[in-house]
Amino acid sequence: MKKRLARRAGALTAMGALLLAGAITTAPSANAVGGSACTKNVKNHWRHIDVLNDNGWAATLRNGPGTNYKFKEGLGYAEDFIAYCGAYSRSGKFWYYVKRPSGKKGWVYGFRTAKGAW
Repeated sequence: MKKRLARRAGALTAMGALLLAGAITTAPSANAVGGSACTKNVKNHWRHIDVLNDNGWAATLRNGPGTNYKFKEGLGYAEDFIAYCGAYSRSGKFWYYVKRPSGKKGWVYGFRTAKGAW
């Protein structure tokens, strides 16, 4: 009787460990989209660039949330993209982690964006 209970308890423990491991590997996280610096989820919504700039680009795509991160490329006025999450820079400004229609991902300063059409 004790051996049977011990086997059942062992089997239940093993199944629980497998279920937990599966839940951990499939759970969405900021790392899944490459934004390891994300601190706020914005629920994958469309946004677009809404402010014109003097430097030829309406906004810039960067490697991290802040102007101290490397410039990747410029974004044009009214360009749409998907925002996955966001974070505050060291200076306290909010940045979105985004994916452009071309597939490139990076960070865009939140002040330069507005809710998109979709």
